[in-house]
Amino acid sequence: MGRGPAQPLRGVEARDSSIRIKFMHQGAWRRETLKIPPTPANMRYASKIREEILWKIQLGQFDYAEYFPDSKHATAT
Repeated sequence: MGRGPAQPLRGVEARDSSIRIKFMHQGAWRRETLKIPPTPANMRYASKIREEILWKIQLGQFDYAEYFPDSKHATAT
């Protein structure tokens, strides 16, 4: 017996050759790209990274440049 259809991962989007995650930071929605192929394992990994980011934002410990050093938002925060 199978597990059934996979549930979509919230805030994680498969692109052609990468994965984009979406999260709220300082009152604005942010979308950042992870340059990894959108395999099922990488999609789960991206979801875990997003959850970690959300947790750090909630704790006030999120360092944008640590996760996305090349982002235009990394220097703005």
